[in-house]
Amino acid sequence: MKRILNPKRRLRFVNEVTACKRLSHPSVITIIDHSALESDGSDPDKMYLVMPLMESGDLERRVALYKGSLDSTLQVASALADALSHAHAQGIIHRDVKPANVLFAKEDHSPVLSDFGICLLRDELRVTETAEVVGPRAFMAPELEDGGRLEATPAADAYSLGKIIYFMLSGGVIVPRERHAEPQYDIFTEKGGRYLLLARLLDRLICGREKRIQKMAEVGDELRRIREWEQKQGAPLSARASAFLSTMLSEQRSALSVAEHNSRVSQEEQARLEKYKAAVADWFAERVKELAQALTHNGISSARALTAKEAEESSEKCSQIKLGGSHGGSRFAQLMLSRGLEFVLKAAHSIRGKNRLLLNVYSAREVRITLGGQSAKRELADQAILFVPYYFADEHWQAFFGNKAAIVQLNKQIGRQAFPTRNFSQEFDEQQTLFLASSIGAWPADADAYKSTLDAATEIFLERIQTWLSRRWTEPTQ
Repeated sequence: MKRILNPKRRLRFVNEVTACKRLSHPSVITIIDHSALESDGSDPDKMYLVMPLMESGDLERRVALYKGSLDSTLQVASALADALSHAHAQGIIHRDVKPANVLFAKEDHSPVLSDFGICLLRDELRVTETAEVVGPRAFMAPELEDGGRLEATPAADAYSLGKIIYFMLSGGVIVPRERHAEPQYDIFTEKGGRYLLLARLLDRLICGREKRIQKMAEVGDELRRIREWEQKQGAPLSARASAFLSTMLSEQRSALSVAEHNSRVSQEEQARLEKYKAAVADWFAERVKELAQALTHNGISSARALTAKEAEESSEKCSQIKLGGSHGGSRFAQLMLSRGLEFVLKAAHSIRGKNRLLLNVYSAREVRITLGGQSAKRELADQAILFVPYYFADEHWQAFFGNKAAIVQLNKQIGRQAFPTRNFSQEFDEQQTLFLASSIGAWPADADAYKSTLDAATEIFLERIQTWLSRRWTEPTQ
């Protein structure tokens, strides 16, 4: 008998009764009797379930029986997959598949899935708040964490079943998240054969939802195929051929595991990058708006913020920045983001009238080398970026901004206080180019450094325009 002592769990009690009445499967718990569903739960004695006695306990208690026992594990897993497939077909997602809910009536390997209290019933009201965590964290699909904000799908139960399979074969080890293929948790590779096929199946269960097997019926088919593989392979393959096949399967599984891991890392890095770009673009937009207001004086000068498209079109015409400058290296920077403003002096339309201050963010274009046809496993990295201001005038004259010391030195070299008529520097050289080297992970902590770089660029931007105009007004007319 299961008594529901917490009145707040009345809806879960109703949910469990409703689910079990929908289901009819040898590996799903049956309800012999229950209290009235109409009870408001105020009297705990009036809420109860009567179920068959499971004399052999739950999987937590029996897990030692399955350590290293592949056939027994596959037998239990296949029965659970069939039970879950049946439930999914009836519009029921369990959401709480864990060893404590896998029961045994006898000392055999015929499991019974129980406790449908927090299952998700199609076309029924949700029984948990959206902010309430459902299921056991150790066996719960990642999309259901932090309150299960994403709607549960049958794939959530597939993830939990994968964790249970590992739990059984390892003799009770609860593998952290998706780390089952890491060397310290890999219990399959060295054994070869069916273990490798099962390992590959777990790679497609204990993973992100987008990579996971979506239908439990497919999981059941794979488990049956693994159970029968050795019998089918035994006759046509010699021991040596079987060993070759096991080696190839092991290498292929390792390659696929690395590729999928790297894909997840790339997706996470891309998500971080997009978040950074959005935040910095908003920050640039505010600073450019402030600058435009400060530079606009009625009848004398005007300034406006460039649209994102205008800034990007101008920046694409800028010379590509070479990382490492004259010190070598074939890696180049890649334009990520560009914002800027246009400054016009009313009385100087014929003298480089439209001056643009571009604020460009570049990322390092990463070059990955594969050895022996297989990529190395990557770890999540904080991507380096460069914030490089740029001067752009009527598409004819462009320049990176040099720091003041470099400008003074340059003017000494050419013998007058003037700016070069072509690109100030095409190469990345910290002695000649004003820039901020940072990373996406440093934002927004380094916002002050961005502001300092922008302030220096604004000063040089105005200084260049002033010097240019001074040269034009003071040089004798030919």
